[in-house]
Amino acid sequence: MAMLTKPQRGFTLIELTLTLAVVAILLGIGIPAFSGVMDRQNLKNAGETLASDLRLARSEAIAMGTAVAVSAEFSAGEEWSYVISDSTGNTIVERSRDDFGGLVDMAVSATDFSDADGDGLRDIQFSATRSMSQVGSGAISFTSGNLTVEISRNLMGRVVICSNSAGLGYPSCSAS
Repeated sequence: MAMLTKPQRGFTLIELTLTLAVVAILLGIGIPAFSGVMDRQNLKNAGETLASDLRLARSEAIAMGTAVAVSAEFSAGEEWSYVISDSTGNTIVERSRDDFGGLVDMAVSATDFSDADGDGLRDIQFSATRSMSQVGSGAISFTSGNLTVEISRNLMGRVVICSNSAGLGYPSCSAS
């Protein structure tokens, strides 16, 4: 009478080694790609947030009437920030580099916008009359890695996002 043996359960050492090798290769390919996705997402988040905040400032200026102007003030540099407030001193929104994981850099050209209040910081002002302003046209650039997004505002108060970096989904800055 032949004895029946139970089939073995589990994996051989060769099968486990091959599986671990495949997983290591996939992680080696996937982690750098994921890092690029995070850079793009942080950059798009910063650009969309600023554009939304500037549109909010424009709406607030129109809604408040002629007595109140709304301004956005930018402090560029290593630890950048911006504050949007009305002329009575009420802060509408305040954001900084830390709000975007500390990974997005901001630049404002010394020739863009103005220094309406004389404190050395670049300002954008919105008036109640269709948010037109003689003060505050120009562009703000956000960069993360080798990607750049530009948010511009013209004298009519229009806020536009563009980028010359491929894959971000914005029109080219040269076309705007």
